Amino acid sequence: MEASPAEGRAANALVLSAHADRKGYIAEDLTLEQLQRRNLAQNIELRRRFASYLLSIHSLVNAAVLVLVFLIALNKATLSERVVITLIASTVAELAGLVLAVATYLFPAPKTRGPAPSE
Repeated sequence: MEASPAEGRAANALVLSAHADRKGYIAEDLTLEQLQRRNLAQNIELRRRFASYLLSIHSLVNAAVLVLVFLIALNKATLSERVVITLIASTVAELAGLVLAVATYLFPAPKTRGPAPSE
């Protein structure tokens, strides 16, 4: 006996929990592939938001260091030369680390699919 396409689909479909109705959601039949795509889309959105927050914080820190350097140059604030050099160097190192992290995420190393067939 052959299974009909609807039965085959039902075997591969997942149903969201019964609690979905109580929370105002509509229960859906989703295939594993659809769930994986939805999960991937949510991961991408979460990563975008995280990257945005990270870049905002980095920009604020850089602006604060820049303002501090200008205040020192205008003799409105005083810090030892070592502290100023450390602040500037740490800001540059922070930027380098951020660029490296973002570049690694955007351009991951290609995955190998196992050993090549021997001849």
